[in-house]
Amino acid sequence: MKSDELVKEILTVINTLREQDMGTLSGDTLSRLAVKLASYKASLGEYVADVKKLTLDAEAEYYAVRAKEYQRLRDKGKGSTDAEELKRIGSREAFLAWNKAKYNDTLITTLHRDCHDLIDGIKSRLIHLQEESKESRVY
Repeated sequence: MKSDELVKEILTVINTLREQDMGTLSGDTLSRLAVKLASYKASLGEYVADVKKLTLDAEAEYYAVRAKEYQRLRDKGKGSTDAEELKRIGSREAFLAWNKAKYNDTLITTLHRDCHDLIDGIKSRLIHLQEESKESRVY
């Protein structure tokens, strides 16, 4: 499954859960959701690593473009102070690409962490349902 499809599936589950009264969901339903989310989370792990690499590559590209722009300006006779400031103009696109990569990194990493938190929440609810079931059988 492609990353955008995976993210869409995860968000569908999250949005569906948000709309539900958690008290009405059965243990079986919650268990299936937890397993599905765990599967999605595991698949998302690959994309977390990929997006981190893309972020590092975008950073490296930014610094390379910035250095080349600085050298180009110095070769044109600009003083070091002028070249230092003007290189930022010439490397703007690379800087924006790096920012976009960092943004995507934050989104996918946060979603990965949120899946973990949601799975933990579902597990807690399942434990609570099991305890309620045990207590109701005692009396």
